[in-house]
Amino acid sequence: GNLRQLETLDIRGTSIVMLPQTIIKLQKLQHLHAGFPTKGNYLCTRHVLHTYGFNQLDACTSLCCCAATPCVMMDKDYGGVVLPGGTRKLKSLHTVRGVHVSCGDVVIQEIGRLTGLRKLGVMGINEKNNVKFCSAISNLSRLESLSVQSDKGCLDDISSPPKNLRSLKLEGRLGVLPVWIKKLQNLVKLKLSFTTSSQVEQDVAMEVLGHLPNLSILRLSGCSFKGGELHFQKDAFRSIVAFDVEGLGGIKSVNFDQGAMPELEQLKVTDACKRGGIGFFGLDILVSIKEVLLSVHFKMDRAGTELE
Repeated sequence: GNLRQLETLDIRGTSIVMLPQTIIKLQKLQHLHAGFPTKGNYLCTRHVLHTYGFNQLDACTSLCCCAATPCVMMDKDYGGVVLPGGTRKLKSLHTVRGVHVSCGDVVIQEIGRLTGLRKLGVMGINEKNNVKFCSAISNLSRLESLSVQSDKGCLDDISSPPKNLRSLKLEGRLGVLPVWIKKLQNLVKLKLSFTTSSQVEQDVAMEVLGHLPNLSILRLSGCSFKGGELHFQKDAFRSIVAFDVEGLGGIKSVNFDQGAMPELEQLKVTDACKRGGIGFFGLDILVSIKEVLLSVHFKMDRAGTELE
């Protein structure tokens, strides 16, 4: 709280899970980065308590962060930090990354009042807090970048997504693609990591995404779709320049029709050879393609033989 001129606070990769109440004194703070930059590297509350020699009550009182009390007392695991009450007073904040919101509605309400936010990254959206979170997002009209980890169906209630949103990252078991995505006419970058339950839902998702006029970068990661085929139809994805495919379980083929992705320059494929691999058809008709990157990982036994 004594660093009153501080503009950027970066605590990514540290063992900090709760921010102290004194952070609200940093009235010039513009950028707050927390959580873990490495995929899948989540912090366990139990480990933190052991590291510092705290019991659960000590952690709640000594760290001066009442908003985190439910998480710590329940020995809950989470990979981001919990914001203290009063965070809404940090009116200079433009960036907030790596915040966990499953501990209660207070954190979500605080975020919803940070109307100057341009970039937001949160985790812990579930069926108990999704309505209030969706309402909070609708208040952030200046938001340009949004990253969310959520449970299935928990983002469906965003009625008025930020019109200026240019970057969107959705992770978790989202199920069906949220219908409000079709309203993101200024979206440039999209990463999806979720599972659909049928080929029909997958085709609907591709239809919606294919008509976003400014979408330039598309990344599908971690079993994003479970239908048998990804089909990119004529005149769809007309602004895509870079397309990344990573670990799509259940996908057997990726097909490009004549006229699909006419501006595509880079295709990156990772882990395509697992469980029989993925067939790519129509690469020869991608008129603007300049680079195809293929990354293959094999598991080997001690004798050097490929394992299934």
